[in-house]
Amino acid sequence: MAAVFCIWSTAACVQNDQQRGGAPTVDEDIDFPEAVQVSELLFLGSLAQLHKSDCFPSGSLAPSMQALTFNVTEVIRGKDLPNEITVERLILGSGYLEVERGGCIQLSPSVFQIGEHFIVACSYSGQLSPEGTCVLGGGPWPDTPENRRAVLSVLDKSTPPSESPQ
Repeated sequence: MAAVFCIWSTAACVQNDQQRGGAPTVDEDIDFPEAVQVSELLFLGSLAQLHKSDCFPSGSLAPSMQALTFNVTEVIRGKDLPNEITVERLILGSGYLEVERGGCIQLSPSVFQIGEHFIVACSYSGQLSPEGTCVLGGGPWPDTPENRRAVLSVLDKSTPPSESPQ
């Protein structure tokens, strides 16, 4: 667990995706409770497309993002969600969810496989959110019964955020 804490907390820690078996479970992601509590949209979806990343790690010049498009299968929080939505994830250049291929830092295609099912929490507000873009606050997490129960448990204890723009 200490290695996972290191990965999610600082850009100085590196772990190869071959050493790690996939996206973090909610138990492994220290950002999970807050990401769910503050999310404007929370949904279940299958990954439809992993877009090209900006190829550089986020730093002092600009945030680096990579888009993921999901087919929405169930909405947990949010209104009038389209059947397909594209969200953005920050590229740090050091996480086990990221790899470098051909000089380009990107989310690992072995973790983010087309058709895989995830729990997705994102928000339109925030410093990193380009206008009209929902940015992931953590995860996405594998859509498993255990992770669903954990999400519902966090929601039972939290106050819903203000409605998101649609």
